[in-house]
Amino acid sequence: MTAVDHGKVRFGLVGTGRGTKFARIVGRVPGVELVSVLDPDPESRAIFLEEFPDTRTVEHFEDLLDGSVDAVFLASPQQYHGPQAVAALGAGVHVLSEIPPVVSVEQARELVGAVRGSSATFMVAENHCYIPSNLVVTEMVRAGLFGDIHFAEGEYLYEVRDMQLDGHGRPNWRSFWHVGKNGITYPTHSLGPLLQWLDTRLDSVMTVGAGHSTSHEMDDTLLLVGKTVKDAVVTMRLDLLSYRPAETAFVAFQGSAGAYDSGRGPSDAPRVYLHGRTPGRVWEPLDQYVDEFRPRRYAALFEEAKLWKSPYGPLLDFVDAITRGTTPSFDVYRGLDMMLPGVVSETARAQGTWTSVPNPRFFTDGIGVAAGRDWPLA
Repeated sequence: MTAVDHGKVRFGLVGTGRGTKFARIVGRVPGVELVSVLDPDPESRAIFLEEFPDTRTVEHFEDLLDGSVDAVFLASPQQYHGPQAVAALGAGVHVLSEIPPVVSVEQARELVGAVRGSSATFMVAENHCYIPSNLVVTEMVRAGLFGDIHFAEGEYLYEVRDMQLDGHGRPNWRSFWHVGKNGITYPTHSLGPLLQWLDTRLDSVMTVGAGHSTSHEMDDTLLLVGKTVKDAVVTMRLDLLSYRPAETAFVAFQGSAGAYDSGRGPSDAPRVYLHGRTPGRVWEPLDQYVDEFRPRRYAALFEEAKLWKSPYGPLLDFVDAITRGTTPSFDVYRGLDMMLPGVVSETARAQGTWTSVPNPRFFTDGIGVAAGRDWPLA
């Protein structure tokens, strides 16, 4: 299905943890309603139903694919996103997936094949691309104010040791998928905005680590260095174990005509330098450009600064793509461009060598024998 013919996009929600934020904003997007929820944990379901008592609960994922919903929002543990998306797409159900969209190259190939074989829409809900300051910078980049970007950097620093255990003190899924692998397991919050501004993908990566002071497989700090197909350089630091205040949204870049720096910490404001426009060789506040470059479509995100921490922006664009039958802003290819550098970073770290990043557009899964718009050699 490419559109909805009964008035509203009916959603099924998978996962009541992060999914609660989705449930709280779903009514703010016109033409959307939440009808069903799936969570295997009875306690989590009960807490959710106290706030949303009219939501139907189901016990199995396949129960969401019985024709009662048009779309699913996947807020389940990250290792389930890929397989659940494949199943939903196979049933003709639209998919808005939390990040990361996959955890392996194999899942990525299966997902691409499922998207190609389905009439339904798939989109990755990378909310950091909808941070108000990032939205303004996106418009400035499109206007050419920074010239050609040749260097970009990002950081995701968030000590999550306590999040690796469940309520009974036992290791949970995060203990493996977040810090049980020695690679960039959570890259998209940084790479999402950076690759959007660069308008390209990473072709190869190198990963270095700072060694271990914990029992976790992950290095205390990891640094990914990537080269794009346009010869730009990208760096991304991931640190989920060091004791420090969180810094999860730092991004910056250098272009041939200017630079952007989001600032670090709550007292550091986003700033820009534009050659020929900024007076003197000093930073000027990004705030000076908000009125000129604020995209009106996302007015609510500017009026409620914390709204970007929810899936509001992605949901707005996702529903628009469904109803119009257009390609979503972060489709399967752009979503995998954000994630696959992290997937292969584990190999790069282990081998100490530059490692190629697969281009999902050239995966042959789901193409069939007849050349079409997704045929790699066309």
